[in-house]
Amino acid sequence: MILYLILVVLFAIITLVNYRRGLPLLLILGLLADPLRKMTPENPVYINVLFVPVFLIMYFTVTGKSRKDEGFLHYYPETRNPLRFLILILIVNSVRPILAGISNVPVLIYSLVQYLGILMAIKLGFLLAEKDKDVERFVRLFPIIVAPFLFTVLISFFMGDKRPLILNVMGIEKFPEWMIHGGGYGTARVGEKIVFLCGLFRNPEPMGWFAFIACVCALLVIFKNPKKVISNIFYYAIAIMGIFCVYVSGRRKFLLGITIFAVTFALLALRRSKQRAIIFLIVCMVLLGGVSYSMGKLQGEQRRLAGLYEKDSKTGYRDAIDEWKRRVGGSIKWAIKRDGFWGRGFGATTQGGRRFRAQVSGPGIESGSGKLLSEWGFPGLICITIIVYLLCRKVYANYTNALARSTSFPAEEAFLIALSIAHVAEFLLSHQIYADPLIGVLTGVTLGALLAVPKWQKDQ
Repeated sequence: MILYLILVVLFAIITLVNYRRGLPLLLILGLLADPLRKMTPENPVYINVLFVPVFLIMYFTVTGKSRKDEGFLHYYPETRNPLRFLILILIVNSVRPILAGISNVPVLIYSLVQYLGILMAIKLGFLLAEKDKDVERFVRLFPIIVAPFLFTVLISFFMGDKRPLILNVMGIEKFPEWMIHGGGYGTARVGEKIVFLCGLFRNPEPMGWFAFIACVCALLVIFKNPKKVISNIFYYAIAIMGIFCVYVSGRRKFLLGITIFAVTFALLALRRSKQRAIIFLIVCMVLLGGVSYSMGKLQGEQRRLAGLYEKDSKTGYRDAIDEWKRRVGGSIKWAIKRDGFWGRGFGATTQGGRRFRAQVSGPGIESGSGKLLSEWGFPGLICITIIVYLLCRKVYANYTNALARSTSFPAEEAFLIALSIAHVAEFLLSHQIYADPLIGVLTGVTLGALLAVPKWQKDQ
C-alpha cells in the first residue's frame, strides 16, 4: 500500500510537469488499484479513487490554459438553452431529496459526485484532444498498458482451480455460490455452473469493459495499417485476447459492444471506401469467429469450460432484442410507475442507498434509461434526449465536413463515433459499470474527445 501511495505522489508530480502524460499514468494507477484492493483486508473502496489527484491536476492544469472564447458552447451554441433548463432541473432534483429527509444527503452527494466527475472528464477530453494525433497516440498506448492485466485472465483460465488467490473474484470467499457462478446469469443461461474469470481485475465486469476497449483500439490500429501485418501482430494478439476475455467475463453486453462498434465503424467507412469497410468487417468477423472456433478445439477441462463460456456469450445475440425491450422499455415503465412523472431526485438509484437508511433510495435498477428517469424525472430525460440529439446532429455534420475537406478517411473521428454509440447502447442496457470511477472518467474523456472534432477541422 505504501509503495502504491508513493507511486500516486510520483505520478502526480510527473503530471504537474507535463499534463499530457497524465492520462496513461491515471490509467496505470486505476488498473493497479484492483489487485491492491483484492490484497487489502476488507477490500476498501477508497483504493479505487486514489488516481483522482492525477485526474484533478490534469483537469485544473488544462482548464487553466484553455481559451474561454473556444469553449464547448463556442462550437455547440445550440445546446445553450437546453443546458440551462437541465441545470434548473438539476437544482430542483437536488433539493427535493433533502426536503424529503436528511438521511438522503449521503446518497445525494454520491450521485451528484458521479455526474460531476463524468462532466469534468468530458471537459478534460474536449480540451486534451487538440488534434486527431492525440487520439491516435492514446489508442495505440491503451492496449499496451492493459495487455499485462488481460494476460492474467488467460493464466487464470488455463490454471483452473490451481490459480493464485489474487486471480480470484474479489471477496469470493464471502460470496454465496450463486454469485461465484453467476447465479441468475451464466448458470441459468447454460444450465451448468460456470465460473466467470477476471484475472487481476477485482471482478469480471470491469475486466470485460477493459477487454472490449482494448479490442476496439487494436481494431483501429489494424484498420489504419492493413498492409503492415507483421508490425501489427501485437495488435492482432490484443484483439484476439480481448475477445477471449470478453467471452470468459460472462458479460454479453461487451460482446455486443464489439459488434456494434465494428458495424458502425464499417458503415462510416463505407462513405469513403467500400473496399476498406468490407475488409474491416471481414477481419472483425474472422477474429470473432476464430476465437469461438479455437475455444472449441481446446482439450480436457478447458474445452468443457470454453464451451460453456461460448454458449453463454452467444445467448447475448439471441436475446438482444428481448433484453433491449425488457431492460430499456421495461425500466422506463417501471420507473414511471414507481417514481412518477417528476422522479425521486438524485440518489434514487444509488446502490447501497438503504445502508444509509435513505428514504429516496428504492430497489436498484440496471438500465440507464430507468436510472435517468428515476433521478432526473421525465422533464430531465426529455431535456437530456434533446441535448444528445443536437450533439449527434452536429457530430455527424462534422464527420460529413471532414469527408468533404479531405480525400483521406477520418479514422479517429469514426472510431470515436462508433465507440460512443457502443457506450450509449451499453449504458441503456446496464449503467452500473459506468459508476466505476476509472471507467466513468475514461468514458467521459472519450465523449469529450469526440466533441473536440471541430477544433481539429479548424486547425487543418
